[in-house]
Amino acid sequence: MKQNYSKMMSPEMRAVLHIVNSSEELKRKVLPHIEVGRERIYWEKVFREDFGGGHRSAVLWIKAIWCDELPSEGDPFDRAFVMDSTLQTAVIKGLLIRWGLIKN
Repeated sequence: MKQNYSKMMSPEMRAVLHIVNSSEELKRKVLPHIEVGRERIYWEKVFREDFGGGHRSAVLWIKAIWCDELPSEGDPFDRAFVMDSTLQTAVIKGLLIRWGLIKN
């Protein structure tokens, strides 16, 4: 029986997955370190991956959304201007999902 995770997921997980799924690089490098059903993210493994400035900023935003605090690995605002418009839009929508302002 196939489970519909989107109805069971927290807003944090839905927001994280929205951002991750906006980029092939994030899907390839971040998704393997997420256990959706258990709502677990292995941050130490995520941050071992090599990210360019824009993708690193997106990962910092993802962690900030997940943890509700600035990540110790850096400030997501520092390189936010390097994210392309797709990542910027995904992060903004991720915040809206996290805050319950829109459904995903």
